[in-house]
Amino acid sequence: MANKKELSVAIEALLIKEKFILSTSSQLMRKIFELYNHKQLSIFETITANMTFAQKKFIDSLCDNEENYKLLTNLKKSMGEANVKNIILKIESLNKLKHLKFENLSLKLLDLSYIEKLNKLVEHYDKSAIRRIKPDTKRYTMMACHIHEIVKSTIDDIIEANDKFPRDRKTH
Repeated sequence: MANKKELSVAIEALLIKEKFILSTSSQLMRKIFELYNHKQLSIFETITANMTFAQKKFIDSLCDNEENYKLLTNLKKSMGEANVKNIILKIESLNKLKHLKFENLSLKLLDLSYIEKLNKLVEHYDKSAIRRIKPDTKRYTMMACHIHEIVKSTIDDIIEANDKFPRDRKTH
């Protein structure tokens, strides 16, 4: 379904077929999106409940601790040329996140496309925008998805650079 109107029409047709008594279309959609928002908050709460204190503290610190904020922004940056120095810099940056064990955080409740969607939303936020995400469970979940995607793409970049590097060396 591409938009709310299409979703509304499809749900309305299903309910008519099943002989449900319908409210107006707008009341129906309001109820559906209310249930959707409630379920979404429930998922955020479940994911946040499984986060460690250190993970939450790190996410909170992104707004106040310049070093942690720079760590994430540096990981997001392109590696540039595939050379030993750049590969080592990326690995060292990943090692700074290692103790937080974000890779152990279960995001199974979220579809991969939803994780990517949350990441795309957050990747352009500045520190003050991150701080304003409410409720806290939503901020923690969105930032965990963002960190998950950053780590994943950084590891992919390291592997790709590592694969290129030896081939380039052998040809000289």
